[in-house]
Amino acid sequence: MDDNRLPDLPRILFAHRFASDRYAAALPCADGRIEITCITKGSFSVRQGDVSGNAAAGDMVCNFFGSPLKIDAPLPHEHHTVCFYSPEGFSYLHKIPLIVRSQRIFQRCRRLIDETIRVHTMYPTDTLRVAGLFFQIAGELLSDNPAEGAAPSDRLYAERAKNYVYEHIYEMQDQRAAAKSLGITPEYLCAVFRKSEGRSLIRFTNELKLENILELMRSKGVTLAEASAQYGFSDPNYVSRLFKKYFGENITETLKKP
Repeated sequence: MDDNRLPDLPRILFAHRFASDRYAAALPCADGRIEITCITKGSFSVRQGDVSGNAAAGDMVCNFFGSPLKIDAPLPHEHHTVCFYSPEGFSYLHKIPLIVRSQRIFQRCRRLIDETIRVHTMYPTDTLRVAGLFFQIAGELLSDNPAEGAAPSDRLYAERAKNYVYEHIYEMQDQRAAAKSLGITPEYLCAVFRKSEGRSLIRFTNELKLENILELMRSKGVTLAEASAQYGFSDPNYVSRLFKKYFGENITETLKKP
């Protein structure tokens, strides 16, 4: 290995932030590639085979290059993208849809993609570190897919419960209120959500709120107390402890990262 690269790891082809007043592209098929895009402003339409849709800010687009992809953005937009290559392909990721709509996954993947862009720019030969970031991104994308063996009815209740959380994100929530809105018991909701999502509804709700609190502090420059209050938390110290419990580091440390 004269270039010190491990051949079995995915290799980055490019990583960038892109903004344009208008954008249109037709991406051809390509073996062994995957392109993961976070849309941060505006929107664009995508079509790949029989699948089409509109992807807006807060959505992600995952292109496996299995068939041509057409993109059209008639208005200003911005996206952050990483593209990787592996001679073995990425078949283990193929259950990820073309458009991923999940605020929780978007926030985490955006930070990982931005870190990938930074590392690739500053350390272009650091193959191992960039590959590690790719696997973290892939893990986040896969975590938003229903668990194997979950019944369709379980997944339906889980999706409805997530929608309830999104709609009441600024309130203090409990599992009983979500279950009541679905016409089921809290115990049943707890069981089907964990089976479908691989984590509890309470953890899903708290992680989503914490991600939003962090983003609000980063984008608006507000204090932890101010951001926490907007999402129904009266004690910023509790929020800080919860962030450390779920993400393994203090929220102030995370905030300092680029």
